[in-house]
Amino acid sequence: EDEEGEDESLLGKAKRAGKLGMEVCGMNLGSLLTDQIDEETSLYRRVGAFEALSSALEKLPAANFALLGKLKSAPSEVIGLLEPLLLLLRRPLPPRATLCNEESWASASQLLTEDGGHALHAQLRNFSPSTLDPEIIELLEPYLATTKYANVKRTVGAFCHLWVWISALGVIGGSKNALLESEMLGTQIDFASASLAAVRPSY
Repeated sequence: EDEEGEDESLLGKAKRAGKLGMEVCGMNLGSLLTDQIDEETSLYRRVGAFEALSSALEKLPAANFALLGKLKSAPSEVIGLLEPLLLLLRRPLPPRATLCNEESWASASQLLTEDGGHALHAQLRNFSPSTLDPEIIELLEPYLATTKYANVKRTVGAFCHLWVWISALGVIGGSKNALLESEMLGTQIDFASASLAAVRPSY
């Protein structure tokens, strides 16, 4: 019992010394934990985004692109889905004052139908997130802020997976508006709790 009391005393002294040291250095344990949680949350979301890049394309066959591209015209919801894709692939967009410009359809339909949709599917599979830069993320922000997963799914069905792919790239690129699919569905992981578990010491 004396040894246990001595151990506890030493532990208490160590904790008090550590706390005093942090105070002397002007450090706050709460802010440190908050910063740690933010970093861990960002890491968890980036990992989820990279996983989404491959899983989303598995749910979207190349033939679907060609079928969509055969339309003579497309509703604004479809154009609003394809314009950010054109931006990511550095394809030309017409001058526009607003999002979802009907003139974008000419470039989009050509992209969709190349090699029966297989060319586009290959481009998406081989897309490197390292090509993302602040400029392209800034151009994507209006779409990421206004496009709703539920609306895309209701309007274009399976192409909601293309939006998941686009938004995942937004997460990787540091967009403030991009969401993972789980977040769009309202079933996201409690990243903060997961992060706390990762940094909480065990005795």
